[in-house]
Amino acid sequence: MPTASFHHSARPEPHRIRTLQILKQYPEVKRLMGKNPLTLFAIVGLVGGMIALSYFVKDSPWWVILLVAYGVGAFFNHALFVMIHECSHHLLFKRKAMNYLASILANLPHTVPTAKPSEIDTTVSWMVSQAPPTKAGHFSARKEKSKT
Repeated sequence: MPTASFHHSARPEPHRIRTLQILKQYPEVKRLMGKNPLTLFAIVGLVGGMIALSYFVKDSPWWVILLVAYGVGAFFNHALFVMIHECSHHLLFKRKAMNYLASILANLPHTVPTAKPSEIDTTVSWMVSQAPPTKAGHFSARKEKSKT
């Protein structure tokens, strides 16, 4: 059974290099970069559309609900996850709090909450790093590091 599920590459990260190549070749692309608060309208439309869609199929046969969920609902679902991702990079508004609120709005139709500010992620990472080692030996790298 393989133990390594992650492949490490020594090559440089390609996204930054490709971005610089594109900007050098097409400098007009730079004006398309930046914050876009109008994305909030897409979030409101997608959330409203998903709620309306679920209301319209509420009394339909199960197979209609399944087809609509797979064919249309999946589009709404994916688009809302993209919006949450955009909010997590603070690409809608200048204020982090507004991006966070927009991500919560985009997350409303989802069953599992996924929208969270980066500060919570940082706090959780710190809390995990301070956790005591478990009986199974997890966190052993931190345990050895703290001995030195």
